[in-house]
Amino acid sequence: MTQPGFASHLAGARRIVWGASAAVIAVGAIHALLVGFGGLDPDADGMKYLDLDDEQTLVSFYSTGLMLLGSLAALALGLAARAAARSAASAQAPYWLLLAAMMAFMALDESVSLHEHSSYSVRAAGLAPDIFAWGSWVVIGIPVVLAVGLAFLRFLWMLDRGTAARLVLAGAIFVGGSIGMEIVSSVLVFNEASPGFYRIATIFEEGGEILGVTLFVATLLGLLRVTVRASLPEAAARAPLGQPAE
Repeated sequence: MTQPGFASHLAGARRIVWGASAAVIAVGAIHALLVGFGGLDPDADGMKYLDLDDEQTLVSFYSTGLMLLGSLAALALGLAARAAARSAASAQAPYWLLLAAMMAFMALDESVSLHEHSSYSVRAAGLAPDIFAWGSWVVIGIPVVLAVGLAFLRFLWMLDRGTAARLVLAGAIFVGGSIGMEIVSSVLVFNEASPGFYRIATIFEEGGEILGVTLFVATLLGLLRVTVRASLPEAAARAPLGQPAE
């Protein structure tokens, strides 16, 4: 495949990712509303695989694949930055490679729910108040997110403002869904709220996670497209990684 052809495929991949994510969120949201307010049995034939709040479902499989795609995109950007020796882009390589490892771990976590299983240990250690009995893992998740954010401040400063803003927004949406709405769900469960309200919280939780990762992946695919186009023989100048297309 030629480089121009690959660059055009990356643009198409971004559109596919956005469309697929919108479809998965919409189907999951309809299912959640039907379960919460329409009396649909979540364990009915085939319905379980559309559940936003369960493992081994369409949503969890899609989220895992999306995170793996993000990991591969970050790895490609890291390798490209490493190859750009003695340039401003080379300093970005360790951060891209670390992002690739983090996304791969998140994909593993999504597939086997490591963070949810950690809630048992958190509760056993008495680290979470009773109101967080449902999602005790957030007690660990909040400081981890803060530490990661601080660690990547220098990296964000290396990128152009538009790219940095999109990555920050993607992270904020993901954290708002995964941690923020997990806290809301914990409060609802603690106060024995109706299942309908819990299902609404689930829509925002899982939908926020997918939306955040989708924006992250789309941003990285866009950077890869810029990188490929900048490497073409006819390119007048080579734009450093993390710079927007002209």
